[in-house]
Amino acid sequence: MVQLRRDPLSVHYDGYVRVIMIRAIRASRDGKGVRVWIASPRREYSRPDPKGLTRHERAFSRSSYYLIYRVPMNEYLKGGDPPAWSLKLTWTDEIRPSSGGRMARGANIRIFERGRARVRRGRSYVGDPSLRSMPTEDGSGRVIPALVAQGAETTARGLPPVTETGGRSRAELEKPTPDFRRMACATAPGPDITGLTL
Repeated sequence: MVQLRRDPLSVHYDGYVRVIMIRAIRASRDGKGVRVWIASPRREYSRPDPKGLTRHERAFSRSSYYLIYRVPMNEYLKGGDPPAWSLKLTWTDEIRPSSGGRMARGANIRIFERGRARVRRGRSYVGDPSLRSMPTEDGSGRVIPALVAQGAETTARGLPPVTETGGRSRAELEKPTPDFRRMACATAPGPDITGLTL
């Protein structure tokens, strides 16, 4: 079996991630999570990955999932216990100044006991194919046939409206996510060109 080498930056985060995951596990006893701030050099915001994350944010994510899932799974494959925890890591849109001229993005971390993650109540698209979304005829969005047949209210994209908004308005929930590449390009300092001659 070929052993894959881990990214050195991910390995660098392992100690910090271990401390954070212990905090998250303790908070999960009360049904809560923790928020952490991961700093990245400003220049990384001009070249995010397809998910909009910087190199340091990706390394933190990889280290988190490695610790919570891959390490226990490796032990399970050797005859140990299966992984005990499930991780939900959600990056926020909020970016703050950090030390050393860096910027930091928030990450919300929730830990669940494996097998006890929240499950939606009611009918599921897994068990009922009529609840699965399908492309509209003109290709402009998706629609759930069973809800349209019932005359249910849908959003502009053809999906049912969100009912549990978590304190946010429906307009906020339907806003497109910001393009961090554009934001980073607008805020990241460029090279000093005052002394250049053409």
